Amino acid sequence: MLVFYFMNFHGKWATDSKDWGAFGSYLGAIIGLLAFLGVLHTIYLSEERHTEDSERSIFFQLIELHRTKFENVIYYDDKENKEFRGAEAFKRYTEKIDFYFILYIFYLHYEEVIVRQTLYFNSPSFIIKLIRKLKEMDGRENLIGDDNYGYIRRLKNYLKEKKIPIIDPTLEERKSVEDVSIAYYHSLMEKEMRDVADFFYKEYGHILGHYFRNMYYVMDTINDFSSGKDKYKKIFRAQISRYEIALGLFNAVSSKSSPMMIKYLREYEIFKDIHPDDVTWLKEIIKKDKQEKVIKEEVNKDYINPLLDQVRFD
Repeated sequence: MLVFYFMNFHGKWATDSKDWGAFGSYLGAIIGLLAFLGVLHTIYLSEERHTEDSERSIFFQLIELHRTKFENVIYYDDKENKEFRGAEAFKRYTEKIDFYFILYIFYLHYEEVIVRQTLYFNSPSFIIKLIRKLKEMDGRENLIGDDNYGYIRRLKNYLKEKKIPIIDPTLEERKSVEDVSIAYYHSLMEKEMRDVADFFYKEYGHILGHYFRNMYYVMDTINDFSSGKDKYKKIFRAQISRYEIALGLFNAVSSKSSPMMIKYLREYEIFKDIHPDDVTWLKEIIKKDKQEKVIKEEVNKDYINPLLDQVRFD
C-alpha cells in the first residue's frame, strides 16, 4: 500500500487533506475488494467441505444398503430343508453355478465322450436330472428326445456292452463329470459362461438380480462424486466377499449385464481378489498353463480381462 501511496504522491507525504481523502477512498476500494474475494473463497471452501461431507455420508449409506442387500440374499437347500443367508448363501450359489458350468460343458461334449469310452456314469436318476436341467440351455432336445428314461437305459446298455464300468452314486458324481468337462476347457469360454449365467438367472434372478443392480448403482454413484473416488472405490471393493466376486464374474458375462457394468467392474478392480478355486474353469485353465504360483494381478491380466473382452451386447 505504501508503494502505491508514494507512487501517486511523488515519493513524499501529502500535506493536502484532499489527497489523503482520495488515497483513503482508493485504499478502501482495494480492501473492500480483497474482503469480498475472501468471502467468496470462504463460501467456496464451505461448499466444498459441505459437498465432501455430503458425499461421505451418501457413500456410507450406500455401503450400509449394500450390506443389507447382501444379508438379505437367501438360499434354500432342499436336501437339508434349511435356509441360508448372506455369506453362506453366496457360497452355495457360487458352488451351484460352478457345477452348472461343469455340467454344461459335459452336456455339450457327452456324445464325443461316449464314443471315446471315457465316461463313468453313476446313477441314472442323476443323469436324467442333468439332461432335463441342461437341455433348456441351448435347445438341443433333438439329441435326447422326450424319452429320457429310455435314453438313459439305452446309454447304460451301451456302456455295459463296451465294458465301461458304472460306479455307485454320491460324491463321485461330480468328480466323474468334472474330469470329463475339464478336458474341454479353454481360456475364452464367454459363450458357455453366458449360457450358464442366463440359465441360472431364470432360476434365481428374482433373488440375485436386485443385489447386482444395487452393486451397479453403488459404483455408478461413487463415479459421480467430485472427490475421494479412489478411496471410496477401495473401501467398496473391500466389502465384496470372495463368493460375491466369483458369482459376479458369471453375472458380468450374462445377458443381464451391460458394457457399463463391465467397465465399472474393471475400474474398481473387483476381480483383483478372485479365488481361482471358486471357479473351476479358472482353476483348471491356470493348471493347464502349468502355473503353480499365481500372482493375483496376472490372473486378471491373463484370464479375466481377455474373457471380458469377448463379451458382446446386442
